[in-house]
Amino acid sequence: MIEYAEKKEEPILIYLGDLVHNYLGKGPFMFPINIGYLETFTKANINGRNIIFKLFKHPEELLNEIENNPPHFLGLSNYTWNADIDDKILQFTKSKSKDTITIMGGPNIHQNQEALDKFFEKRNFLDFYVFDQGEIGFLNLLLRYFFVDKDLKSMKKSPIEGVVFYDNNKKSAVKGQKSPEIKNLDIIPSPYLEGVLDKFFESNQIPNIETNRGCPYTCTYCDWGSATQHISKFSLDRLKKEFEYISKKIKNTKILYLSDANFGIYAERDYEISKILKSLSEKTGYPRNIIQSWAKNKSKEIIKIAETLGNLTSVTASFQSLDPLVLKAIKRNNISTEMYKDIIDYFNEKNIESYSELILGLSEQTKESHLNDLRIVAELGVGQIVCYNCRMLEGAEMNLPSEREKYNVKTKYRLVDQGFGKYKDILSFETEEMVISTNVISEEDILFFRPLHWLIYYMWNFKYYHELIKYLNSFNINLIDFLTYLLDNINEAPNKVEILIKEFKSDSKSELFNSVNELVKHYSEPQTFEGISKGEFGKLNFKYIFRILIECPDEFNEYVIQIAKKLMADKIYEKNELNEIIKFEKLLKINFNEMKLDEGFSVEKEKSGEFNYDLLKWKEDNYKNKLEDYYSEKPIKYLFYIPNDQFDAINQEINQFKNINLNLTLRKMSEHMKISDLFYKIKRL
Repeated sequence: MIEYAEKKEEPILIYLGDLVHNYLGKGPFMFPINIGYLETFTKANINGRNIIFKLFKHPEELLNEIENNPPHFLGLSNYTWNADIDDKILQFTKSKSKDTITIMGGPNIHQNQEALDKFFEKRNFLDFYVFDQGEIGFLNLLLRYFFVDKDLKSMKKSPIEGVVFYDNNKKSAVKGQKSPEIKNLDIIPSPYLEGVLDKFFESNQIPNIETNRGCPYTCTYCDWGSATQHISKFSLDRLKKEFEYISKKIKNTKILYLSDANFGIYAERDYEISKILKSLSEKTGYPRNIIQSWAKNKSKEIIKIAETLGNLTSVTASFQSLDPLVLKAIKRNNISTEMYKDIIDYFNEKNIESYSELILGLSEQTKESHLNDLRIVAELGVGQIVCYNCRMLEGAEMNLPSEREKYNVKTKYRLVDQGFGKYKDILSFETEEMVISTNVISEEDILFFRPLHWLIYYMWNFKYYHELIKYLNSFNINLIDFLTYLLDNINEAPNKVEILIKEFKSDSKSELFNSVNELVKHYSEPQTFEGISKGEFGKLNFKYIFRILIECPDEFNEYVIQIAKKLMADKIYEKNELNEIIKFEKLLKINFNEMKLDEGFSVEKEKSGEFNYDLLKWKEDNYKNKLEDYYSEKPIKYLFYIPNDQFDAINQEINQFKNINLNLTLRKMSEHMKISDLFYKIKRL
């Protein structure tokens, strides 16, 4: 700790922002634990100075404070979802208070000299950038400030460890030495236990917490490992206290977010964490849903953790690609598909939700290789197949000019979901740079996959046609072949369905722009801006899932059965089996389409149905046998019901994400809710 002699001085006002755009909606957004760490670490290491911190999540609130009471320091976290609003607020700050020292930090930057020079040359309103782990660099910056008697020019006379600034005389960025890694993370006092984050419990935001920090992997498309590849840990005793503190304070959500890059990488330690969380959930009802990024290549080790957490979470073993050429190009290794299948079979047996991630547009990836990846993952029986389009991250190796040139990477820009707003006179749009072609895949091929990925989300990941797809699997019809056949024959679909699918394809193209300026010009048009302010723009997969459910669920059902029967034309099966499956799935779905947002969640809590096939037993047996084996002459009656805890959770999630219209509310709510909460529970009568 640095001790200063006590003396009277005006308070040093430090504003820290981990900003998100809340102009349109309520999230889902996370607590700003990153800037909470900066506050607690600074206070723990500087004594005798009158420093006042204020933490911000929303732009309007921060702008009001800057206007009314400009700070000595303004520090903003820099990510892809807030880069534009950061720049504009820093510009605004300098226009109101030229003496305010402006700082950015975060992974959304390359640390080579050329990239740093370009970054600062575009931002004459930025004084300093804190890189890697932020706590030590930020502390060093403040210590330099006090050492040179608060003079900005003097602060830049020599490099600062963990910090970059721009030398206007040399026309070059000056980067200090790398800060030492914090190996014992407990030296950073807990922002939760210190009460620094208490005000955020009044919001609808989701508490998040690191149990460890760092990523040992160097995947070229990712920037998570750019700060540190060494993994440091918080102690179990501290984490237990933090989890308990959060559970006592929480008001408006049942979700907990673990911000580790690789939860489960320390199998025994993270097993202990899972026991703490499971026990807490059983005692207090919080958390009800845990979201995390699981350890890569550690799927066998995380089985015990997943079993302990049970229905509190879902488990991933992400592939990104299965093609050896692609994996070599992106510097990634996967576990074998044989080992993966054993793990997925085990999870399915234990009713533990699983998912795998694939990325489209990676280096060396072709249309055929991605189709092959999809088919293989579908055959493995993974619970969800989460498909992303590759985007360029500032701090990722794939974004380097040499990598772009090597693979002839072409990109376009699209608006970030909810990433826009008007705050005072500031109009801000966040963009993401998407890969639309490389030397081995065309833009046409990339766009071919957009509706296919969407239908995977809707029909498989969201479980709306889970039983039907399992039934088709029993006749060796692959999920991907079923969905591509469905898309190839949309001219035979009911009119509403045909129009909706064509609109999806059209939106997939029209959301992409050749430049940021072109995008900004388009969305700045008053009529267009009014439209997106009403929720017309959003993640297409989620937007169109709920368009189907709200606008044409019966027509889509009709088309799905029609396609399934065509694919089954040369198979020997009992025709009534398909009809019973569709009837079963229709009764399973909770109907949100007539919900009134101002009246809360209201739905039939119980209903029943009779069947000649024991579909519940078939489901409980993990669909291992043919459905015909479950035939019963005597009708089987099921009760479809919503337990009180599920009803309350849905109500809370609707209130947490209630928005300007039903589609936007449901699609934001569904991003982090339990998929099982979209369906009735079942029992035999």
